Amino acid sequence: VSQEEMKEKVKVFLQERLKAEDWRGRSKDLADELNNHLWVGHKKFKAMFNMSVGQYIHQTLHNKKGSSMEFDSVPHSQKEIQKREDRERRFGAHLGKEPVRMLSFEDAEVPDGDGGPISGTLTDMCSREEAKDREMTRQLDKFEWKKGTDPKHAEANLKFATKKYQRSSADKVYKSSGVRDLDTCWRTMDYLMRQILDFDENPKPGYAVSKVSYMEVYSYLRDRTRAVRVDLHLQQPRSTTHRCFAETHECCLRFEMLSLFLLTKSLVALKSGTGSTEKYDQKLGLKAMSQTIEPLMNAYKAASEKVYLKNILAGLGGDSFLDDETDDDCYCSPMEMAMHRYVILLLMSFSSEGLLQHLAKLSKPQLSHPLVSFATQAYAAFNTEDYGKFLRLYRQGDFLKAVAMS
Repeated sequence: VSQEEMKEKVKVFLQERLKAEDWRGRSKDLADELNNHLWVGHKKFKAMFNMSVGQYIHQTLHNKKGSSMEFDSVPHSQKEIQKREDRERRFGAHLGKEPVRMLSFEDAEVPDGDGGPISGTLTDMCSREEAKDREMTRQLDKFEWKKGTDPKHAEANLKFATKKYQRSSADKVYKSSGVRDLDTCWRTMDYLMRQILDFDENPKPGYAVSKVSYMEVYSYLRDRTRAVRVDLHLQQPRSTTHRCFAETHECCLRFEMLSLFLLTKSLVALKSGTGSTEKYDQKLGLKAMSQTIEPLMNAYKAASEKVYLKNILAGLGGDSFLDDETDDDCYCSPMEMAMHRYVILLLMSFSSEGLLQHLAKLSKPQLSHPLVSFATQAYAAFNTEDYGKFLRLYRQGDFLKAVAMS
């Protein structure tokens, strides 16, 4: 079957399924059916149509002119109608006249869409509306509870509440008032790293809980840092070269590496019968690292190119175009080479093919930097089974470097 014939089969299949049922908000289920019937997975579908299944559904729903599909005629149960009316009442108050952006990023973390960038205006770590909504639906984390509250009907402490990560759907609407500005994104990260990261060893006063495991800390931080990264991605390209973007992703990478060590150690203890019942999925941890590394590397490249452009404009006397920018708007991180070192060592341990691709993207000055050179020497020693040199290198440097080499 040719590519065009398969594409036509997929179109016919989707048209029949979309006529039969309302698939809004259920793009993953439809993608699974498509894979089961025609063996067309997510990547193959995106290669055919240059969009995800969720985006395809959204586009079809909003392209009713000349279409024979009548989605509004699909019958709904009374329960479904009541749920929709309730949802409309809950969220109707938040729909104003400001610009909105329609996006879909099913399994990806980075949103992509044609609605243009958003400039966040939310100055709280979590909006009051979201906190109250999660209070009603019992989705508050114990770190967000008001002290002394009943755990079965927990109230939100707005001082400690942070925005929760929400997976996007085809009809997901982002509004400026619901996206944190860049300063608030960093303030949220700073709060999470300073107040929550060591909570299992150093509980803080004022919180509703005092005894938690690191796995509980990790689960909370992973979700909330992911939400911060989404708010930053929504504000691209303006945010890409900002200091907040680079430092947030650097913090997230270090956090995931630290957790890889602490929770893998807990897993070993569990298997030997001396640990708790905590569970850590190393594959998900590595996936979280990859979701952090790629945008971070892109940010480094974008900042370097922007500095290069500014230098050219300055030489031509045209730098007045960029006079309104601060140093934070075009930030070249001093930690870039250290991050490259971590990435090389992690890829050495978990993805040798990805390592070669990463090295090919580095310039000669980057490869000759002492930190990067250390990582390439470690890779060469490991690859040639020179374990004596590898262990000597292992004993040098910092803790996270050793984690990556382990």
